[in-house]
Amino acid sequence: MDFFENINIPKIVEHISTSKTKEIKKYIFLIQNLQTVNLESNRAYQKTFNGFYRVRRDTAWQQIYYAMFEEEKKRVPSFERIICEIWNKTGRIEPSFSSKMVATINPNMPVWDKYVLQNLHYKLEGTGELRLKNAIALYDKMIKFYINLLQTDEALRAIKIFDQALNDYAWITPTKKIDLILWQARDN
Repeated sequence: MDFFENINIPKIVEHISTSKTKEIKKYIFLIQNLQTVNLESNRAYQKTFNGFYRVRRDTAWQQIYYAMFEEEKKRVPSFERIICEIWNKTGRIEPSFSSKMVATINPNMPVWDKYVLQNLHYKLEGTGELRLKNAIALYDKMIKFYINLLQTDEALRAIKIFDQALNDYAWITPTKKIDLILWQARDN
């Protein structure tokens, strides 16, 4: 099966290279400054993260999130631990923002995004604890999908196209390159 058969990778990568380099620079700022700033108090970092990942939560939620983020960056991130802690502290099940914390700390991990989920034909169902358990299982499924996909010729070809068009960003992890391509493929 050709996962990318309905995705025009050269066109998407061209779009990324002509109109999304500002966004890539925000991502680089986030990765490069992660360990050098206090995420709980550094408003410049928070503002960039909020803009890049479209965080639209109130100040109280953000205070909890960035305090957790500061602690989480000191260890191997766990999606399950993060999503459960956010739920316990805010009452919200936040798979997307949990994955964004994980993927910022470990750029080899995928980002949960509605457009990426749409392209993978995944759907989160349930409410309350069932939704929480389903989110954890779905993220595990996403990780396995990425592991398998990144071993295929089609993914290697997509990454090669990305690297040729965006040579300055060739060092970005293969997972992030695929994330960017899938995110941009939302209009396909």
